[in-house]
Amino acid sequence: YCHQLSLQIGEPRLAARSLLTLGRVTVAEGDHVRACSLLEEAAELATEIDDTTTLAMAHFNLGYAALSSGDYVRARNEIQAALEQFDEDADLYGTSRSLAGLGSVALQEGRAGEAVAHLRQSLVISRTLGDQDDIVWALQLLGVATAESQSEKAARLLGAAEVLRETLGVSLSGTELAMHERAVASLRSALHPETLTTAWAIGRDLAPAQAIEQALADD
Repeated sequence: YCHQLSLQIGEPRLAARSLLTLGRVTVAEGDHVRACSLLEEAAELATEIDDTTTLAMAHFNLGYAALSSGDYVRARNEIQAALEQFDEDADLYGTSRSLAGLGSVALQEGRAGEAVAHLRQSLVISRTLGDQDDIVWALQLLGVATAESQSEKAARLLGAAEVLRETLGVSLSGTELAMHERAVASLRSALHPETLTTAWAIGRDLAPAQAIEQALADD
């Protein structure tokens, strides 16, 4: 209704933002086909009125919808388009989110090294911005990305991300939850139960700044 009313009163920017919001909600509800239709319409309208912020956000959310439905090629292309627009607009928040999104796509495609590179870039930016949501997201995904190569470090990062999520009152769902569960299964196979429990507890006791430093370290 807001979208239609916005067009009627000559506010296409508001109409585009309304479509974007509705598309996001629809992604969360799991209706990826309708979500993509809404987000594509938002992108078209944003392009017509040169609203680059809404255009970039539409690309990002189209990428996330594609990621959630398993279309990793489209996910990567859409989020890359979002990243390029956010970079052009000097939007650090959007850049951080897009880098984390590309890290998530790389993880789903089995490219852990590429994922780590994207996620560290995202973490550096989100630390500068003090963006707790993106810090938690990057720490969580870095824990997943290192689960097979650096098991104890991964357990610490996942423990740190867990306690930060509790502080923020957010929980894992969808793609992130599925990746988390796979990572935990990998850690249980790689580590002695006591070692895993200890590493996880150490991670939960880390201050956010300490967790970030460990995530950015090569060892």
